[in-house]
Amino acid sequence: MGSVPESPSPASPPDAGSRGQTLVRLSVTALLLVAVWMPARPGAEDGFPFSTYPMFGYARTERSVIETVVGVEADGRRRPLTPWHIAGTTRAKQALATARAAIRRGTAADLCRDVAARIAERPLPADLVSVEVVSDTWRALDVIEPGAGPLERQVHARCEVP
Repeated sequence: MGSVPESPSPASPPDAGSRGQTLVRLSVTALLLVAVWMPARPGAEDGFPFSTYPMFGYARTERSVIETVVGVEADGRRRPLTPWHIAGTTRAKQALATARAAIRRGTAADLCRDVAARIAERPLPADLVSVEVVSDTWRALDVIEPGAGPLERQVHARCEVP
């Protein structure tokens, strides 16, 4: 008759090589877990190569102050200006830093005149009659609401567009 199929042999025990690989894998995993945990331990300082990501690790206030320059239309509506009009650059953060520095140095009127001159040189689509250097206080979530405005506005300088 036919041959009888062989029964499967019992699993052979792992050899020393695979036990060594398992030990290496477990060790690397344990080291990585410790490395991830180290910055989170109480009293840990931020540093290389592991970070506590301090930019995300502190409480935010509900209100933020944004120091900037805005254009004002004849009907009183305020319009945001481009970074070029504010600081002669394409970089938004540099424009904000320019406005912040002028306010803190007390030279907001000088910045206002410079911005008005840039608007006269390269007009915006909106018909702007004046420029204001302002500190606007916003409620963080209101910024994304359509039609929302600042809670408070402090005008540091106002000048006419030539």
